[in-house]
Amino acid sequence: MVPHAGTRTRIWREVIALGRALRDLAPVQGSRVEPARVAIVVDEPSGWALQSGLKPHRALRYSRELRAWYAAFHDRQVLTDVVPSDADLDGYDVVVVPTMLIVDDATAARIAAVVDRGATLIVTYLSGVADETARIRAGGYPGAFRQVLGAWSEEFTPLQRDETRTLDDGGTVSDWAEAVVVDDADVVLRYTDGPLADRAAVTRRAVGGGAWYVSAMLPAQSTQRLVDRVIKERALPRTVTAPPGLEAVRRVHDDGSVFLFLVNHRADDVTVVASGTDLLDGSGHGPETVVPAGRVRVLREERAS
Repeated sequence: MVPHAGTRTRIWREVIALGRALRDLAPVQGSRVEPARVAIVVDEPSGWALQSGLKPHRALRYSRELRAWYAAFHDRQVLTDVVPSDADLDGYDVVVVPTMLIVDDATAARIAAVVDRGATLIVTYLSGVADETARIRAGGYPGAFRQVLGAWSEEFTPLQRDETRTLDDGGTVSDWAEAVVVDDADVVLRYTDGPLADRAAVTRRAVGGGAWYVSAMLPAQSTQRLVDRVIKERALPRTVTAPPGLEAVRRVHDDGSVFLFLVNHRADDVTVVASGTDLLDGSGHGPETVVPAGRVRVLREERAS
């Protein structure tokens, strides 16, 4: 770990500081992260299929929706697991399926079944379009998920480079939109202009905890508003209440100790409601804790008995 420039360097000083921090964090060893109640399903074959070969829109990137939905929950300090398509989904209150282009019948049925036990399902555009052999499913999109969503698209309407559509929440859609037919769902967001004016962009079927179809590439603000509604509907716990940019994770040890990790990615200090002793510098905090800009606190929490 000694750099070529020797020990009178920033890198060496940071290595020493890291060693001290790891020593101070020894009590955390053996603890576990509190279980997440939100899952985002990742499917690598769908990613390969989406970005390989001819598609209606060649600029689409599989990671775009994954990151957008994860960020929306992360910015509200709601712990979210990223899981493979064959994962057990029974422990989650919300399951997000972004751009799962190809899916076999068994996996589609297992994902759709989460609403039967009362969970919320969110499916985005270009999901369930093809089977596991990449053969397009007939009858409209999103193919394998049409029935559970209560809505389907009769036509893809990809947007040109400078072309946009406006939503009735004020958001602007770029790149991707669809001509949605609503069978058994409520319209949450509509287009207000262009050929799709007054047609649905986002729908929600009142089954289980709700089955959402997001047929458009939503702007970040619209995605956040949708996620905020789901957080409220499902009463999802936030690790702390703080502005976006503060990362918060709570870990629990078998001996009853509870550790709250607070990572401030912002350029300003953030204050949260939390009490305890910072393992990194020994400082006591409570009932509020200030996390300096660009810094980390790891609190051994003090909880009322």
